[in-house]
Amino acid sequence: MISKIVYIFLISVVTALAQSNLIEGEVSYLSSQNVYVRFSNTTGLSVEDTLFTLSNNVMNPAILIEFLSTTSAAGKPINGYDLKVGDKIYGKKSIAEKPIVDVQEKEVTDDELIKQDSEITQVLESSFKENINGKLSISTYSNLSNTNSIDYQRWRYTASFRGENLGETPVSVESYLSFNYRTTEWAKITENIGKAVKIYSLNAGYELNERMTLSIGRKINRKVSNIGAIDGFQFESNFGDFSTGAIVGSRPNFSDYGYNIKLFEYGAFISHSDTIKNRLIQTSLAAFQQTNDFNTDRRFLYLQHNNSFIENVHLFLSAEIDLYKRENNQEKSDFSFTGIYGSVSYRPISELSFSVSYDSRKNVIYYETFKDYADSLLESARRQGIRIRTTVRPIKYLMLSANYGYRKTEGDQNPSITFGASASYTRVPFVEASLSINYNSLETNYVDGNIFALRMSRDIISGIIYSGLGVRLVDYEYLNTNSKLNQKTVMFDLGWKIMRELSLSFNYEGTFQENITYGRFYLNLTKRF
Repeated sequence: MISKIVYIFLISVVTALAQSNLIEGEVSYLSSQNVYVRFSNTTGLSVEDTLFTLSNNVMNPAILIEFLSTTSAAGKPINGYDLKVGDKIYGKKSIAEKPIVDVQEKEVTDDELIKQDSEITQVLESSFKENINGKLSISTYSNLSNTNSIDYQRWRYTASFRGENLGETPVSVESYLSFNYRTTEWAKITENIGKAVKIYSLNAGYELNERMTLSIGRKINRKVSNIGAIDGFQFESNFGDFSTGAIVGSRPNFSDYGYNIKLFEYGAFISHSDTIKNRLIQTSLAAFQQTNDFNTDRRFLYLQHNNSFIENVHLFLSAEIDLYKRENNQEKSDFSFTGIYGSVSYRPISELSFSVSYDSRKNVIYYETFKDYADSLLESARRQGIRIRTTVRPIKYLMLSANYGYRKTEGDQNPSITFGASASYTRVPFVEASLSINYNSLETNYVDGNIFALRMSRDIISGIIYSGLGVRLVDYEYLNTNSKLNQKTVMFDLGWKIMRELSLSFNYEGTFQENITYGRFYLNLTKRF
């Protein structure tokens, strides 16, 4: 199975790298008559060609070229598109490249191209448009029970911010921070506040020019997303359909997600983007070296590919190829595929979809989670192996889904099998509410169990106040100890949109077991901007 996935992956990489018929440009100026687009070069474009915008992997006609130079194109917008300075524009190279001429078959220089529009007195020096959004939230989470041993209260403060082209400059910043602690542990927190602070993202970027960017700080690079967050410097340069980059920094600390320079790493990547029949294809290849206490710990290649070149099908693949690793203080040169993940989704019609995924990546470490014990066991059983899912909308307002998972790793006596099914109806007659029913089962080497859940929600005041009510039954049996986990849970939600960017929510879960009863109370206030 793995060899087939790897083979398909490598074929997809070769196919993607072989395509290069798309060039990317950017709107540089707007007049009352024409839209001006700047390219690195316009080889392969001609007068009367169409330029496109890209939306959801679909190419949409936007500009008809009337004037052309070696690095610029100008023409009238079509289809009513409201283009802005800085918008990305794409052109398709012709198979047989034509000479670059205007409608009179005469070479046009960049200066002449600008002069042809009498309304232009100067080209705007800055094409940066500021875009700012963010979120602040305060949450309190309390657990109360009939035994004091599991009672506690937790506070959580989060702040996220994204600012593109601040002050219409080349500078952009991004951050996502949380401060999370239990009230009973406040004394320890004051001694080491770093235990409560989690920095998931904190970086600043600078556009050196229209093709090169530099960033510093903690950031996940989407071209090599499965590698995770990187603390350090990231440089990227774009040329045509390709982009290259270099990364120097370190990995976050394993135990608390803090900064640890001793986990130094560096690497480089090359990425290619293209289209086939207006459908996007992206491929990245990276090489990384990671250290532990500055000693080489691992050297590997990383491959990532996603495409939708087959109609209604989306494919994503990623893999790591170990070249060198250190295990039990023993150095080992290697060439083996690890951390393989692949998924294929198919939507023949809007009412029906299928997906298949294969996952052999390492288990995820959660530094913060609100999942309870039963949900954590279910997710752990689903985490690796093969998973199949289908969703269908047979009639209006009704959605049905089912999923199946299979995992068998080295050392397992029996495979882990999970199954889930759900049904939801978004317009229950008379009460104008949404109703959902869920069922999940798991069979593993250490636990068998079932989860049943029923939930109903509706707006009390449309768009302002909503509420939800649900019940859940958990029945787990531990195979090695002959013990059981039987839970009955009642859930209640209430949300209030105080104003457009300010909301308040309250959640309650009451869980009842044979000897233990406890309730969770969650209150959250969120301000967006």
